[in-house]
Amino acid sequence: MNKGKDILSVENIAKMDMEKSKQFFFVGGVPVFDYMIDVEQDEIVRNTQNKAMFMDTKLFLPVGTILTGKTDTGEEIAINPFACADLMEIGGKHFYSLEFGGKQRQSRDIELAGSVDQVVGEMIEKIPDLIKSEKDIIKVEIKRPVKISLGGNNKNIIAAIASIYSSYGVPSLIDKISMFHPIFFDTGLELWNILQAEYGKLKVNTGDIEDVHIQGLVPRKGYVITVV
Repeated sequence: MNKGKDILSVENIAKMDMEKSKQFFFVGGVPVFDYMIDVEQDEIVRNTQNKAMFMDTKLFLPVGTILTGKTDTGEEIAINPFACADLMEIGGKHFYSLEFGGKQRQSRDIELAGSVDQVVGEMIEKIPDLIKSEKDIIKVEIKRPVKISLGGNNKNIIAAIASIYSSYGVPSLIDKISMFHPIFFDTGLELWNILQAEYGKLKVNTGDIEDVHIQGLVPRKGYVITVV
């Protein structure tokens, strides 16, 4: 199955608004979803029984610590810092470190965000010598809603182009431009709706669902954590 060829076929291109005098095609690139996390220091200290350590730009959490809360759409979510963090031993205890500032990308074969059951199950599977059951899990509540933000270079490039053509003196030019960026994705995921909303604001066609849907294909994820 060569979906990349099919979606850029003459038939599919013809579906676009042919009244547009200019068309931008963006090919490739993987969407990145960033989880914007605001967590209270008191919650971290209390739930880890004062075992967490703050050093410069890093937060060291006892292994087994996860962050639980709700997204800004009301969906319950668990964030697993282990998906992005380095594992280390300090004073005979195991920790992983979270970096303040900037976006931290998922670097392990383990989900950064999911249900509590999913996150706990993966922890037991990946590090069974340290996490033997849910009793070894430390839950820190995120009281503020977790905002999921669409990032990635392609979105930034498209936003920049749209900004240029809608700048002062040339606002009418943007109406003569169509943008097409086919994004292959498991369209059954809630993240697909977020992607559609964000690209919709930029008036970008991401392709028909039947053309771009690939079961089980998930985007990249990362987090930005702020302790308040």
